[in-house]
Amino acid sequence: SGFAEGLADLARSKLLLVALDRRRQGYRYHQGFRDMLHAELHRREPGLIPVLHRRAAAWHERNGAPGEALECRMAAGDADDAARLAGGLAFPAYQHGRLATVERWFRWLEDHGAMKNHPAIPIFGVVLPAITSNPADAERWASLAGQGAGPEAAAGSLPDGSPTIGPWLAVMRAALCRDGVDQMRADAERAIETLPAGSFWRAAATLYLAAAHLMAGDLDQADALFEDQVALSKATGGMIGACVALAERSLLAIARGSWEQAGQYLSEAQSVAKQANLEDYPPNALMYAVAARLALHEGDRPRARAELTHAQRLRPALTYMLPHVAVQARIELAR
Repeated sequence: SGFAEGLADLARSKLLLVALDRRRQGYRYHQGFRDMLHAELHRREPGLIPVLHRRAAAWHERNGAPGEALECRMAAGDADDAARLAGGLAFPAYQHGRLATVERWFRWLEDHGAMKNHPAIPIFGVVLPAITSNPADAERWASLAGQGAGPEAAAGSLPDGSPTIGPWLAVMRAALCRDGVDQMRADAERAIETLPAGSFWRAAATLYLAAAHLMAGDLDQADALFEDQVALSKATGGMIGACVALAERSLLAIARGSWEQAGQYLSEAQSVAKQANLEDYPPNALMYAVAARLALHEGDRPRARAELTHAQRLRPALTYMLPHVAVQARIELAR
């Protein structure tokens, strides 16, 4: 009690400590004081710095702060432990729009050789295309994932509960669509069959399966799968891909002449994009192209131009790493 009161007094002085919450149960050093201590540590005992970062990482893990633990592991240069933590954090961070943070993690892991030893990590960089707008990076990561992972690799260590990395590789192959529509459909089906029920990849695999049926001309089956994808996204709390699925449903409704229903799907897609901070997610170029088409149908040319402008800004980042969306978005823009 006396120690806690002393900390509170120091925090009130605003010289050494800053309270982290109103209940004053956590504190951090004032930035200026922290910088002074850090400089002194560098001068006197530089070899102690990674040791202290590792102690801090262990403390953060024990106290339910894996994000802080990851930053400490990176500061200590512990690539394997950083990769382990990043595997569990990448998808939730991506869901919440922290794209720059995830990309920074991945670049650090690549620079420190962790991707070669942890083939599950680069798969994130391929299947989550908004992490990087540079297809050369994603291409390199896809190669690392394929070379370093046999179907039994990473057994028991995958954050979605998959027993092996095989289902993850199937999702990645479906996303890349390198061997045609039939193989894309087969890869997506294999992923859905082998992924655990609660895997965060199930919604993505369902989206790719729906896209394969769409490209094969199975429109009713595609629409049903797009509907399943949106339901899966809502159930898991992560709406990545749902915007694309809803835009696809809007296009299918337009093809049936159901313009009112198409508008409802588009409105839902736009709401999801705004709430999930995904308005600049490159695959949403398709959503803006659909919005322009609906605006033209309603005779609103200024709104159509605005939607097309937004789509064109995203178009360069929509590359061959997600070819089915990249091509379809361009077709819709041309239309």
